[in-house]
Amino acid sequence: MPLYYRVAQIANALTAVVSLSSLMIVLWFNARRRVNLSFAAFALGTFVWMVGTFAARMYVAIPQLGGSPVLMLEVAASGFAIVGVALFWFVSAFYSSWGRYMRRIIAGFQGLGLLFLIVGIWLLFSGQAVHDPFLRPGGQLSYVIEPVGQMLGGVHFLYDLLALALLIYQRQLRQNWYLVVGTTLVFVSSLATLVDWQLPIQTFGMVFAVLFVTYEVFKQQVFNPLLINQKFLEQEIERRSHELRTSLVAQERMRQELNVAHQIQVDLLPQEIPAHPRFTLAAISLPAREVGGDFYAHALRSQRYLSLAVGDVSGKGIPAALLMALIVNTFDTFAAIHLDQGLLLSDLNQILYPRLSKSKLNAGLCSLVLDVETRMLQVSNAGLIAPLLWRKGSVRYLEVTGLPLGALANNTYKQINEQLEFDDRLLILSDGLVEVRNAQGELWGFDRLESTLAAYGHLTPQQLMQYLLDQVNSFADQTPPQDDITLIVVHIH
Repeated sequence: MPLYYRVAQIANALTAVVSLSSLMIVLWFNARRRVNLSFAAFALGTFVWMVGTFAARMYVAIPQLGGSPVLMLEVAASGFAIVGVALFWFVSAFYSSWGRYMRRIIAGFQGLGLLFLIVGIWLLFSGQAVHDPFLRPGGQLSYVIEPVGQMLGGVHFLYDLLALALLIYQRQLRQNWYLVVGTTLVFVSSLATLVDWQLPIQTFGMVFAVLFVTYEVFKQQVFNPLLINQKFLEQEIERRSHELRTSLVAQERMRQELNVAHQIQVDLLPQEIPAHPRFTLAAISLPAREVGGDFYAHALRSQRYLSLAVGDVSGKGIPAALLMALIVNTFDTFAAIHLDQGLLLSDLNQILYPRLSKSKLNAGLCSLVLDVETRMLQVSNAGLIAPLLWRKGSVRYLEVTGLPLGALANNTYKQINEQLEFDDRLLILSDGLVEVRNAQGELWGFDRLESTLAAYGHLTPQQLMQYLLDQVNSFADQTPPQDDITLIVVHIH
């Protein structure tokens, strides 16, 4: 057999194996997520395309096998058509931060794509698309393609183009460049197929396209270092918790394990403060025990959108720490694809409610995103203290309320918009700061918080954060804290 024939068969087989493996793993990981289902459709279409092409080429080369190359070509063409529409569906599901108008447009194109597929595949298997397959001297598979086959190819090409358009519209090419490269390779492969069905580009391009797109999905859901740390924390605590309570030696070992768990929990929090000329930021989380349920998050996305969050899981110690790890991981994934903070908290509640309700816990979470170019702030709140805004010596709360995550299934959250100004300060905090008590049982309280912030809000974020902590420590007078304390301070330039 010619060299091209052998290499092409290997490429088709490799792509089929990769796509089938990706399909099974992603469905096993979470078969109910729209992004996973849409990726499964893309992988299935690729698998059908590759298997059909492999079998058609083999039946033409070895007629003694007695198979029908025309039928296999029809199978391959149907998989080819599915890939384009499924890729568009996958990209639209990968990003959920679409506005209402864009959602309607996307839904319209998805409906049209499904209609084209149903009609096209029915015509395809009626024998109106491809016929008379043969092998060229170089080993390339050739055949006659009719208008129906060209229409299916055109649908594939159109939806590849639409998927690329969605990626460009989201303006996150650098963050998701594996997805961009994979989508571009699918687009180039389909374009080569339309120009000349016998070009070798599509045979080899889809191998790398599937690998790139698959890696983007796995990077988001499987190879997330936060998820790995969370699983390690759960396994270590579960394995050691029983035996470390049985003796003094075991108690010392538990202390060491909790120190490890504390370090893992610290590693889940952001390790670097983003530097930007439009803002300065400081953050801290102090657990009341070795491990706690408070957390904070901040990330600068596309050098424009500053994502901020403070969370507080009800309860303390190991149970709260485990749920904190789960929420941090889930929030980090969702925050990367949501700008609407109300929608972000609504989706988080839908994902987390089954686990939180089962453990009879809930979680307060305040989520914000700041457009550093326009200074427009979007805020949504799920049961946490409202953020405080300091402006020229006065203090007010950014009032937006909502039930904690896990309180009600299918609960929805709203967001408010606040136009910030030069030299403003933002304080985002858990309730541990105001609930610090002294030896007489008196709370530090909101009045002291507001008066202290009003008088010292002009300080830098690091200075203001340290001053607040010094004030509550002086007030407590060595009384141990009863709750975790978490703060984020932002200065707007």
